[in-house]
Amino acid sequence: MPTSYPVYVRGMEGQQVDVLLPGFASGPKLLVNGVPASPGMAKNQYLLVTNDGQQLVAQLKPGFVDPIPKMTINGYPILIAEPFQWYEWIWACAPFGLICMGALGGAIGGFATVANGMLLRADLPVPTRYLLSGLVSAAAVAIDLGATFFLWSKVGGH
Repeated sequence: MPTSYPVYVRGMEGQQVDVLLPGFASGPKLLVNGVPASPGMAKNQYLLVTNDGQQLVAQLKPGFVDPIPKMTINGYPILIAEPFQWYEWIWACAPFGLICMGALGGAIGGFATVANGMLLRADLPVPTRYLLSGLVSAAAVAIDLGATFFLWSKVGGH
């Protein structure tokens, strides 16, 4: 379920501006009063109109682990949410260590890392977010080990 974050934009008081977080297959979106903002010339670029008719250019740059995109308006950075703390980065990226197990481990670990980032930003109680993220990491390790042993038994083992 996508999550949105309200953003204050100077000159657009009285209008609701929200950043809709990306899903696995879609990028971030910018909504104004619940309606998608007008697209700009570049990817993930949007045009906003202030209350006095001035046009602003908003740019969203998606992240890899943290699903909160970086946002600029007319080149000035806008803080959507506090960035992950160091321990959240470690917790979210732990499955990426599966890259040491090869390409399959890297793919599984990368998928689990992105899922962990999304879970840590989910609208759930903090203990639930960490529990679910831990289960994703454990499942990634189990899937990678199971796939490795299966492939080894079929290709390289006796």
